[in-house]
Amino acid sequence: MSNKLFLDDIHVVSQSVRRISLSDDTFLIKEFDFNTSNLDFEIYFHKENKSEHLIVLKFGLEKFQIIVEGIYQLKRDNYKKEDKDVIINFGSMALLIDFLKTSVFTITSLTRGEPLHFPLINLKELINQKKDQIEKNKLKKDKQNTGSRNQPKTKKKS
Repeated sequence: MSNKLFLDDIHVVSQSVRRISLSDDTFLIKEFDFNTSNLDFEIYFHKENKSEHLIVLKFGLEKFQIIVEGIYQLKRDNYKKEDKDVIINFGSMALLIDFLKTSVFTITSLTRGEPLHFPLINLKELINQKKDQIEKNKLKKDKQNTGSRNQPKTKKKS
C-alpha cells in the first residue's frame, strides 16, 4: 500500500449480478425502512492464485433480493497481513457495494415504482458483524464437537 489515500492495489477482474428475485414490483412504490433489510457477504480465496479473491454480497429487502459477486486480484502477493485485510475488507468490499447500489438502482428503475436508493452503508460495522457471526459459529461448532466427544460410545448389537 504505497498510497493511503488512493488504493491502487486492487484489480477488478469481474463484477456481476448473480441472482435477482423480485416477486412483486408494486412494493417499490412506498418508502422503506432499511433497518429491516438483510445484507451479508462471504469472501472466498483462490486455492492456487493467492492474490485473487471472490466476494459474494447478498441483499434482501421485503420482496426484493439480489446477489452480486466480484472477483478481485491484488497487485502483488507480499502484503503484510494487516494491509491485505484492509485492501480486501475495505477496498474490494467498497467496490462491490458500489456495484450493488448501482445494480439495484438500475434494476428498480425499470419497475412501476421509484428506483431504490441505498442509504450509506457503514462498512466497518458490516465487517464487525460478520466477524462476530464467524466467531459465534466457531464457538457453536467447537461446543458441538466437544459435546460429541464426551458422549459415551455404545456398542452395536449383532
